[in-house]
Amino acid sequence: WLKTDCFPCTCRNTYPVATMATTAVTPGTAFYGTSNQEYDPNWKAGDKVPPLSEVLSRKPRVKQPLRVKAEVENYPNLKTLGETQKAAMADPVISAHVLPKKFPATSDAIKYPKVDKRGADNPLYATTTGKYGGEQPMDHQLPDRYFGKACQFTKSYTDSAQRYTGLQTAPTPSQVHTNFDRYT
Repeated sequence: WLKTDCFPCTCRNTYPVATMATTAVTPGTAFYGTSNQEYDPNWKAGDKVPPLSEVLSRKPRVKQPLRVKAEVENYPNLKTLGETQKAAMADPVISAHVLPKKFPATSDAIKYPKVDKRGADNPLYATTTGKYGGEQPMDHQLPDRYFGKACQFTKSYTDSAQRYTGLQTAPTPSQVHTNFDRYT
């Protein structure tokens, strides 16, 4: 099913190449097929080798799947949701493959609760943890961005718990006698 052909290129030279039979290209064969599986073992390259651009232009192409394109203007709730998600994103980071989110808290919004323990003001019982939390953080001490997860996939579950889809092998007990237990 393989044959050796000659085809003219733009520079009017002819190159002997192995051509494959005309079969339909499926996504599976295009993805898993190797680039040299169709060559005839008796084929030998001559003096003239085709350029790489010409070889790649003969590679079978797979059409991209169709995707639904929704007009955002027709759905105002979807538009506002997209705008709020875009506003929550920070500037891109070169080393990260996802966009970071802006850190939501500012130094003015952070308030530490008062310690009501007896002897908290006594310097004899002071700890380094108390020193860290003793002062309000300043703007330069807070992060500008973070890489949080929204858990969108997990939140899209409709059931509160996952269903049991395994094989049930326990017998169904009879309410009359054990001889009538069903093992189906």
